[in-house]
Amino acid sequence: MLKQRITPLLCASLLAWLPVAGMAQTDFQLPDMGDPSAAALSPEQDRKLGEAFMREIRRSMKLLEDPEAKDYLQSLGNRLSAYGDDTGQHYNFFIVDEDSINAFAGPGGNIGIHTGLFAATENESELAAVVAHEMAHVSQKHIARQIQRAENLSLPALAALLAAMVVAGKSGNADLGQAALATVTATSAQMQINFTRNNEQEADSVGIQNLSGAGYDPHGMATFFERLQFSSRYYGKPPEFLSTHPVTRDRIAEAQERAQRYDYRQVPDSLTYALVKARLHVLSETDPRSSLRHYQRLIEGGQYRSEAALHYGLALAQGALGDHADARRELDALIAREGEHPMLLSARAHNELEAGNLTDATRLYREALKVYPGNSALTLQYAEALIRAGNAEKARELLRSHSREQPEEPEVYRLLARAHAELGEQARAYQAQAEYYFLSGDVLGAVQQLKVARQKAGNDFYTASSVEARLAELEKIAKEEKEHRRDREP
Repeated sequence: MLKQRITPLLCASLLAWLPVAGMAQTDFQLPDMGDPSAAALSPEQDRKLGEAFMREIRRSMKLLEDPEAKDYLQSLGNRLSAYGDDTGQHYNFFIVDEDSINAFAGPGGNIGIHTGLFAATENESELAAVVAHEMAHVSQKHIARQIQRAENLSLPALAALLAAMVVAGKSGNADLGQAALATVTATSAQMQINFTRNNEQEADSVGIQNLSGAGYDPHGMATFFERLQFSSRYYGKPPEFLSTHPVTRDRIAEAQERAQRYDYRQVPDSLTYALVKARLHVLSETDPRSSLRHYQRLIEGGQYRSEAALHYGLALAQGALGDHADARRELDALIAREGEHPMLLSARAHNELEAGNLTDATRLYREALKVYPGNSALTLQYAEALIRAGNAEKARELLRSHSREQPEEPEVYRLLARAHAELGEQARAYQAQAEYYFLSGDVLGAVQQLKVARQKAGNDFYTASSVEARLAELEKIAKEEKEHRRDREP
């Protein structure tokens, strides 16, 4: 039966490939399924698919657009990537704002980590183990391998299969996904896909190797898997991660055996890992008072892995409640003890910004960027402070420069649109807003913004030309997506 042949790895991996169906075949051709040399997508195909994937993700999932947490995850991934066997692969890490314990890899090196997984890890090596595992799915080109095995599978049939996986994954109801799969088999009798667990085993093996090379505890993977399996046995429904990455006793034993091949090391958690966990905890709470009580209780109890993280979480909660003087004292004491960590400097400057002390805030951000030049989180926050302080021109130049380094970061364009608007540069403001909409998954909204930008450009030939060229590109994508939606209608 088809149900028996499609493993959870397929659900996890192919879910990321939904955007394939939104691309016209004339513009995006999958490799010849009968050609063994075409097991991998070309870099250009992978890039286009990855961009479409991220638009789909932003349309359908709630992402946590927190620059500091994202910076940390990107840094952790870059550290692991340096020890991988595909150093030319670009990786983009993002955070899904869900308390479920899950992670997934998609085309273009895009890897998503749920906030619930951060909370579930007990140390940094466990988090790094999951990231390394997902990166191995990308570097070992597992999805392309599975597509190659599906000989004679047409693009429409593949699109239908992907849609079936999305139904199963989003609903959490395997029966719904199975019903969609039945439709696929009815329309494509020749479709035969047979997946094994070799991909998961290979991702474990490569991940552990890179984990050790990057200086993390190679036992982190087996430890995390084992704890998830144990908790699911006693607390009912298993975490989503176990559904998409089946864990057995044999697999845990194999991970332990692989880890033993490397020298044992006791790896302390980085301060950044501890601070990010505290930050995510505060951001996930709808009522800052709850976070305040949480950290006060932990500090009074005297039992914690990182005292600095508790006081950082406390300061964030105090700031969110408007207790800026208390937050200032906490942060000043933390910086005196821990040094000029970028997240502490950022929190100190942000506290002044929210307190309305714009001069102090911009000064603190400027000084922090001297210590950490190019830091993405500090750059974006400094731009925000400059706009609020009435220095939109400096913010505009800062963001223009940063957009060349982070061309796929929506927040850059949101702030750039604000800066242009403050300066009366209406055409540029709408143009930047269009990029924000596009990267956020709203292609039609982006098209509308560019049409307004075209009107506002007037006699500005350079701006009008760039708007017109971009408008043609996005209208083409919008047309392809519309045709895809029409094809799927009953």
